[in-house]
Amino acid sequence: MKTAITIHYRPVCLDDIKWLEEWREVSHIFSPVLADPTSSSPGCENYIALLNAAPIGLLQIANPQSLKDFPMEVLTSNLRIINACIPDWQNHNIGCGTQMMKFAISHCFANPEVNGILVAPRANNLKAQQFVEHLGFNFVEYQRFGQDERCVYYLHHPL
Repeated sequence: MKTAITIHYRPVCLDDIKWLEEWREVSHIFSPVLADPTSSSPGCENYIALLNAAPIGLLQIANPQSLKDFPMEVLTSNLRIINACIPDWQNHNIGCGTQMMKFAISHCFANPEVNGILVAPRANNLKAQQFVEHLGFNFVEYQRFGQDERCVYYLHHPL
């Protein structure tokens, strides 16, 4: 039987630079589209996910219209894009990602103006694609984000 885990969140701060620099070295981390988590960017929220008070991941939530290099035309400000990163493989498949995504989805839809969420896992990351599909996201299209081929998924707000 799995032990229940609880993830806590706090905004990224200057003390997190050491974690973020270390995590940046991990190839599956950091979307080339979202803002640098150490800088304050309007329309982008950056959180550190904590398990037992230890940083285990980064959660970014952004309004795609506020991202200057976003590769898709976004016609509405009512969308958010989520990037959830857990660099250490020992924290995969134990519920951390699910909790992070559920927190992010709830956070996005708590704003009554938000009616949809985008995620864009790498096209070669089938596990991530299956994961977001399990959360209710639907495939939209393939899109190139910087050097990465991505699968764009959409979750519509359940009214």
